[in-house]
Amino acid sequence: MTRTRLVSFFLGLLAASATPWAQADTREIPYADLGPWRVFVIEDDGKFSRCVADSDSASGKLRFSREANGLRVTVPCAGEGTQVVKVKLGQHTGDMALTPNGAKGAACRATTTPLPTDWRKALREEGTLTFTHGGQQRTWSLTRVSPTLDAVEACFKTRGR
Repeated sequence: MTRTRLVSFFLGLLAASATPWAQADTREIPYADLGPWRVFVIEDDGKFSRCVADSDSASGKLRFSREANGLRVTVPCAGEGTQVVKVKLGQHTGDMALTPNGAKGAACRATTTPLPTDWRKALREEGTLTFTHGGQQRTWSLTRVSPTLDAVEACFKTRGR
């Protein structure tokens, strides 16, 4: 294959992957309602993908997502591109990278890498979670998060059944 044909082939693949019919059909199926938290099963193209828990606040929607590689946090975007934010969770503080999903405006969500074990344990203390970036601070209440995380784990272990 010539270089021109090879480049054309890959550009065609890229264009096909960007079309709406090539995107996964994602469904959120209610699993549990735990006060301020709602737990959902996420299916992509009709297949189990992950379990999530959402809570809305003045700082925007906080989501915990239990995936094959661990528990992640998603929050409203802090800006364009990957951002490093200051995070405070109980006595834990540190920097965390947030990677945006590519959407614009209010639909933009940013996701952390999987949380380390000590951070997952600290979540259960049910205090607050604060992200600070560029002088902007967002804080979420973790009230009732412990039973919520239990429900997310149970959902994940049973693949939403």
